Formats: sequence, C-alpha cells, structure tokens
Amino acid sequence: MNRTHYIYIIALLFLLGAAAPLHAQTIKGNIYGGGELATVDGNTRVQINNGTIGDGSAFDGDVFGGGLGATAIVTGNPVVNISGGTIGNNVFGGGSLAETVGDPTVNVSGGTVAKDVYGGGALADVTGNTSVILTGGSVGDAYGGGLGSAEVAAKVVNSSVLVKEDANVNNVFGCNNTNGTPTGTVNVEIAGGTVNENAFGGGHLANATANPVVTVSGGTVTHDVYGGGALADVTGNTTVNLTGGAVGGAYGGALGSAEVAAKVNGDTYVHLDGSKVTETGVFGANNLNGTPTGHVKVHVTSTTPRDGQGTEEYDVPAVYGGGNLSAYEPSDAKDFAEVLIENCDNSIEYVYGGGNAAPVPATSVTIFGANAINHAFAGGNGAGANNPGADVGYLGYYSNGHATEYGTGKASITVYGGTVNNVYGGSNTLGYIRGGTSVSVENGVGDCPLVVGNVFGGGNEADIDCSVTMNLDCNEGGAVLYAGANNANVNGDITLNIHSGTYGKVFCGNNTGGKIFGNLKVNVDETGCWPVMIGELYGCGNMAPYSVYGYNDDGTCKTSGDRVYDDPVVNLISFTRIGKVFGGGYGEKAVLYGNTHVNVEPIKGIFAGRNDVQPGYILDANDNRVFNTEAIAIPDESGSIGSIYGGGNAGAVYGNTEVKIGTLTQNHHISGSEELQAETQEVAVTITGNVFGGGNEAIVSGNTIVTIGE
Repeated sequence: MNRTHYIYIIALLFLLGAAAPLHAQTIKGNIYGGGELATVDGNTRVQINNGTIGDGSAFDGDVFGGGLGATAIVTGNPVVNISGGTIGNNVFGGGSLAETVGDPTVNVSGGTVAKDVYGGGALADVTGNTSVILTGGSVGDAYGGGLGSAEVAAKVVNSSVLVKEDANVNNVFGCNNTNGTPTGTVNVEIAGGTVNENAFGGGHLANATANPVVTVSGGTVTHDVYGGGALADVTGNTTVNLTGGAVGGAYGGALGSAEVAAKVNGDTYVHLDGSKVTETGVFGANNLNGTPTGHVKVHVTSTTPRDGQGTEEYDVPAVYGGGNLSAYEPSDAKDFAEVLIENCDNSIEYVYGGGNAAPVPATSVTIFGANAINHAFAGGNGAGANNPGADVGYLGYYSNGHATEYGTGKASITVYGGTVNNVYGGSNTLGYIRGGTSVSVENGVGDCPLVVGNVFGGGNEADIDCSVTMNLDCNEGGAVLYAGANNANVNGDITLNIHSGTYGKVFCGNNTGGKIFGNLKVNVDETGCWPVMIGELYGCGNMAPYSVYGYNDDGTCKTSGDRVYDDPVVNLISFTRIGKVFGGGYGEKAVLYGNTHVNVEPIKGIFAGRNDVQPGYILDANDNRVFNTEAIAIPDESGSIGSIYGGGNAGAVYGNTEVKIGTLTQNHHISGSEELQAETQEVAVTITGNVFGGGNEAIVSGNTIVTIGE
C-alpha cells in the first residue's frame, strides 16, 4: 500500500467521523441550567447539539433553563439552545419548581423535541419576559408562557413566540398551557416554517390576562389562526395581522368546544393584508363556541391567490364579521359585527356581515374597493348541510323556534367602489334579519370605479323578519336592482328610494320567488351624485307574485278578502330618463292581487342643464345601460319617459290600475338638502312613447284610470 492509499483512508475516516459522532450522548434524566435546591445569581445556558435526553418515561427527558427545587431560584437570564439531538419530553426556559427572576429564552434550530417547548417554567413563575424562537428542528407545541397545573399557575410577564426559517411545530400558543397567564404583552409571529395545526394568541386550557397580537408574515399555518385561546378565555383585546405566508383560516376570537365557551373579554380585530387563505375563510369572532364581548372587526386590504397559479377564481373563499357555529354576544347591546374592505385588488368569493351558522346582534359591511367580490351580504351564511341559519338580532336559531331577541337586529351594507357581482341586504340561504336592512350603493369616495351587478334589498334564499329600506344616494347604478329578496320572504315593508344612478332594470319586489308581508313603494328623486336613468322600472317583482290580501297557509297568494297591505305605489319626482314604467311586475309569475298607482309628477333633477357630467353609465337610444366614455350633456328640462303602463309586463294585475301624469302644478324634492326640499318647481314631463292604463301582454281584471293634467 503506497502513501496515496494511506491518505485516502485517513480522509475517509475523518469524513465518517464528522458525519456520525463517535460519542453521541445519552442522558436518561433531565437537564437543568440551575441547581437542585440552591440558587444561581447569574445567567444560565444549556446547549444541546446532539444526543438523547430521557429514558422514555413520563418523568424524564425534560430540559430546563432554570432550577429544580422550589429554592433553586435563578436570578439571571436563562438561555436554552437546541440545535440537534432528541429531547424525550419538554423544554422550558424557566424552572421546574423554582422561580426565575429574569428573562428566559429558548432557541430551537434543529433536533427533535418530542413534546412541547415553553418560554416559562413547568410549575414555577417567571418574573421576567419569555421568548421562544423556532428556526429549525421539530417540536410538538410551542408556548410563550409556562405549563402550570390545576393547583399551580406558572405565570410570566411578557411572552413572545417567533417561528421562522425551517421550523416545524404542531401548535403555537402565545400564553400558557393548563394554568397561569402572562400579565403583560403577548406576541406571536409566524415568519416562516410550518405550523402543522393552529396558532393561538391565547393559551390552551389556561385563561390569559393579556392583549395578544398574532402576526403571520410568512410560512404556513396549515389550519387556523386565532387571536384568542384554545378552550380558554382572554381578558383583553386580540389582534390578528395576516400580512404574508399562508393560513387555512383566521378568527379574531377563540376556539371553543361543545363543553367549553371560550371568551375574549374585549375587542377583536383581524387584518387581512396579504396572507393566502386556503381553507375556510376569515372570521371576526369565535369558532365552535364562545364569544368576544367587545367590538368585532374584520379589515381586508390585500388578498393573495391561494395556490399562486390562478386555478381558484377568487383569492379568499369567504370573509365573515361573526363566528363559525358560535354566537357573537357583546356586552354592549348596541354593538355589532363590522367588515371593512378596501383596495382595488381584493378578490373574495363571499362577504358576510354576520357569521356562518351563527347569530350576531347587528352588522355593518362597507366596501370601498375590490377587484372582484362575487356575493356580498349584510347578513350571514345559512347555506350548506346541517346549517341551522345565521340570524341577525336573534340569539339562538329563529328557524328552530328557539331564539330570543338581542342587539338592534339591524343589518347594513354600503358599497362605495369596486366590482361586486351581487349585493344583498339579507342573508344567504337561511338567516333572519330582525331590526331592518339598509342597502346603499354610493359612488364618489371609493378606492376604484364602482361596478355592481345585481342588488337585492333582502336576502338570497333567506327570509328577513323586518322592513327593507334601500337608499341609492350616490352611485352609478347597476345592471339589475331588486328591492326585495332573490327567492325568500320579506316580513315587512319595502321602500326603494332612488336618488342616483343608471340601472338596466329595477324591481320593487322579489326576483324569482318568496312572499312579501308588507307594502311596496318606489320613490325616484334625482338629488344624488349621478343622473337617474332607468331602462325599465317595475312597482312589483320580476318573477315573484304579490298580494295585498296576504297569503294562504300553503304559501299561495290570497286573491281577495280584507286588505292587509297598501297597494304598490311608484312616485316619479325627478329623473333624467326612464325607458319604461310598469305599475305591476315582469313575467307571467309576477302576478299582482291588488291595485297599482303610478304617479308621474316630475320636476327638474339637479343635473338638468349640465353638459359636463363625467363619463359613466347612461342609457343608449334603445334604453339599454351602456358605458359612455365622453362627457354627458343633460337637457335643461324635466326628465323624459319612453312608455308608461299602469299594469305589468306579462305580469297580470287582478285589480285596478291608476296612472297620474302632471296632476300637480308644482312639486318638490323629497331628498337632498333642506333648501333643495323646500324649493318648489313647476311640474312637467315628456313622454316619448305611449301611455297605457293596462299592461304589456298582461291582463288587468279591473278598471284602469289615466289622468293627464290637474
């Protein structure tokens, strides 16, 4: 064997030795940075690079930065570094039974911790601040606080958990496990790595007195992020900031169970500003059980595609102001669930002011901008299997007959900008609104151009137990507007006030079905920020019947008897152009049992005589809604109407019809400033087509009256 062979052999042995240490350590007990019974008046440091700690029993294999016995106090700052090896049980920054008067730090950059990592102690307090930093390796759960027991609260002051780089952890908690609490600030940040299950600002089975802040700026949380705890309360406010990375879903509140109602005794705030949301969606309140007792707010400023390849049509599946299967019960009876959406790049499939299968006391949804929102509801989501409904103003489930009134019961949605395909004043499939709905589509202060498809004053297929008031004060209109529901009951009056906008079709009633237990009234008065132009205006529904006599037990309309509701009324006060006006409904199913009243007493709208109206939606020569790219000139006169029908458009009227045109010499606005409403003007109108007392391909069974002039 020559000299070269010896060199190769020596090099090989060296490499084998570097790859597999010849002296891997095994310590069958525990490791303490502090003493057994004696104090340490300085800092402690435990560094584990390899080896095995523990013998597999439940009592051995722990690593402590502090001491063992109750008298083994550490008055310095313990540091525990795990860069390799296997820890059979847990890792603690503090002591076992001994207090730590300092600021423990636990760093895990490699190796395996079979169970959990704690910034605090096992059955011992830490009177300083704790930090857990995970950059690699694999651990069970990570806690910013201590462990505790039923008898011992392992308190800490301020706690923090940071997960980044290549860390792998099952669950993350900002606070304690079992018992005890941080008494100061709590910060959890996921900046990288993988959280295989959930991340919590609060504790696990340990109530917290803190104001947790959870931030996801990178990495992946496979399931959910919570501002609160798991089966534990938080006495304070919670904040969830989602700025990067990916999460399955997010809750401003806590995680409860059938047996445990986990509370947040304060406000919750969820800010979605860039994180991918891959599973359920974003919720302002709790999951499964429990509630925040303060204000709930979800704020969306930026969304990110879920897989980065554009296979999902919308970035975020859903945003909810309320909770999931968990009622929101604030301590202030006037409080409500709030959803605020800003920025023109957001993409969300469903937006709900309420919860998912969960009631809220009231809602407020405001949309300033979006690239695409498919459905936006002032109410909640009662759709899906085993979903008992999402009521507003009823605690419990109204559909099951086990609900009590709470809160104001009001639901409101306002759209200032962005593209929203469908806007609803009610809930999705099941969810009653008790105190009234308000739908407003207003242009002028949004982040981007306002493009709205269908607008409904009521719900999709969810009944509302209240009146509907739809005020269209400052907007560019929409393709189709229904003051009623899509296919659901409205248990109250419907009042539609149109002061602005260009619309293809407008219906005061429902779309495809449902009953209306109240009066129908339309007021058209051009005092908003855009000329009023309507292709077709109906005093009743699209394909849904209506009866002033009420309804039979089987849901069909009563055809005669005592009147329980007023006749439908259409009041035309000021406008620029309306193609066709019908006192009744559209389609053979849009039958009216009652009389119609169409009052055409127009004065000049506020845009009359202007030639500098900005480009936007107008009616073309055939009264179709189109976008105009040039400045718009408005004639200096009262508005014009193509044709007027006292009856319906294929929708029969079983009753009388009445059309009044110019029966007043003067009229005044009913909206706008006090000065504008006080001013009287001469009534005048131009009808470019015909006036019919009856309908278009629709019978009128009673008398027709057409009155022209006073």
